[in-house]
Amino acid sequence: MTLDHSGAMFRSSRVILAGVFLASLAACGESPPPKAVSKAAPPAPPIVAPAEQPKVAEAAPKADPAEANKALAARVKQELVARKVRNAQSIDVTAESGMVTLFGAVDDKQSREMAEKVASGVEGVGKVQNNLAIASGS
Repeated sequence: MTLDHSGAMFRSSRVILAGVFLASLAACGESPPPKAVSKAAPPAPPIVAPAEQPKVAEAAPKADPAEANKALAARVKQELVARKVRNAQSIDVTAESGMVTLFGAVDDKQSREMAEKVASGVEGVGKVQNNLAIASGS
């Protein structure tokens, strides 16, 4: 009987082991249920109107023409002094809408031409009217 009893016990433990094995196999095939994640919809990109090209007239604030003319004349005078044009201190400069006029007297033709060249190289100068006189006796 011992044999029968131990054989029955052996069979029942095999059945139990087989059941456990089958149950674990069945559990392996199942994936865990997905977690409920509440995702908010991604924010919509902001609506941006296409940039308008500024009109040329509106690109820069309108400056007072008289002030712009004074500033241009001052820049020309400053450049004449900086470039060491002879008699630069005695040269008067006026400006109107990009046209610069040089007045006064210089020692020689070379100084007169140099003053005109320097003035024409200043930013904002469109034309130079050279009214510089060459002082006689030079």
